Amino acid sequence: MKLENNVLELSRKSSLINCVITKDSTIIEIPFEEIEQMIDSLQNGKIVELKNQNLKKIYNKNTSANLECGVNGLNLAIGFVRWHDRDKNELFSPILLYPVKLNKVKKIKGEEYFLESADEEIHYNASLFVKMKNELNIDFKKAKTNNIEQDFLYVITRLQIAQKYDVLYYFF
Repeated sequence: MKLENNVLELSRKSSLINCVITKDSTIIEIPFEEIEQMIDSLQNGKIVELKNQNLKKIYNKNTSANLECGVNGLNLAIGFVRWHDRDKNELFSPILLYPVKLNKVKKIKGEEYFLESADEEIHYNASLFVKMKNELNIDFKKAKTNNIEQDFLYVITRLQIAQKYDVLYYFF
């Protein structure tokens, strides 16, 4: 646990601990019923078209980071939790992260954007889990069964039992 504390950013400055949504943020709300279908499509190598026209900034920022650092830092955040740390600060944190690629296709009428899997597994927000373990003694050890739906429901249940946190079901 001490190694995780030294490697992970656990302060409120981290977007994995406190995701600040501004007017420049791009949020795509996806109904809970469509989540599994979308993830299945991505995991099976299919692309998912995004209808949001506000993706140019994300595309350009991610492309620049990819070229400069050779790292894809784009994740589809699956579910958020609104909670309070031990200092009573309200935080808004993603629960699961799915590494994705955002592709652009130029069309006569503009540009279309598509998501595809970055060929990495969905993973838990380790920063959130470590911070909640350290500060609130909430343990998520059983949330690693490789069944996304089951694990996600386990995490939500643990959060709601612990302090009735607000769990929000949208992605960006």
